[in-house]
Amino acid sequence: MLEAIRAMGKAFGDSHGCVVCHGGTPGAETKEEAHRRGSPAALAAVGPTKFYPDPGSMTVAHRTCGMCHPSHPYRLERACPL
Repeated sequence: MLEAIRAMGKAFGDSHGCVVCHGGTPGAETKEEAHRRGSPAALAAVGPTKFYPDPGSMTVAHRTCGMCHPSHPYRLERACPL
């Protein structure tokens, strides 16, 4: 899975793949700058729309984990109702 995330990240200018799950701005000069802005437009269309410190949170799982694991948000919600 990590290899797939890193490969996806490279397409967005992030060789570590952080932006795939967390969103943010790859190539930013500082941590604050990377976490303050939204995600690359092509990624935000299907994934994180901004920086998510906890991409596994139930409130954003449909934009993060759900990109690659479509049934995960549904199962997460059923296992841990709000």
